[in-house]
Amino acid sequence: MRSLVLLTLAVLGCRGSTADSGRGLSVSWRGSSDGDLSATAVASFCPSSGLLELIATQGDSGAGIALFPPDTNVQEGSYPVFLPAVPTESRPGAMVALRWFDATRLDVFEASAGEVRIESSEGGLLTGSFDVFMRGIGNSDTLLVTGRFDDVPVTVGNASCGTTSRRRQSAPLH
Repeated sequence: MRSLVLLTLAVLGCRGSTADSGRGLSVSWRGSSDGDLSATAVASFCPSSGLLELIATQGDSGAGIALFPPDTNVQEGSYPVFLPAVPTESRPGAMVALRWFDATRLDVFEASAGEVRIESSEGGLLTGSFDVFMRGIGNSDTLLVTGRFDDVPVTVGNASCGTTSRRRQSAPLH
């Protein structure tokens, strides 16, 4: 699962801005660093794995949410956060990642507690909010993070979606 968060963060870095491809996500954080991010978001649902990825980027900064619905439909309600290091997926469940560059380094965080709340998934648009506690990857920094996403269009992924992180999880990296 950690590879899923790292893969999402890599995608955040490669995508550039999503400014014209969807609707908005806003997030703010307080703790070892303070900041905020508002960006257009995109979401993709993978029927074969039951994974929904919501990603928002602005320049080199980004936020990603992975939702694991209880079945093949994203439903309204609470999705508790679980750590990517946990070997099994909790359903319903969620993972949240955040990254940005400061003047001298790349800061990367993953949620270790909290929840994502889906308020509406009607008409192919996703609306909700989240409150999570995050830990830095590779350091001891911590953040309290709140965020909201409104009317993010959900597309269906292609036949190979959701397989990359699972392959990496079982195959050694060279």
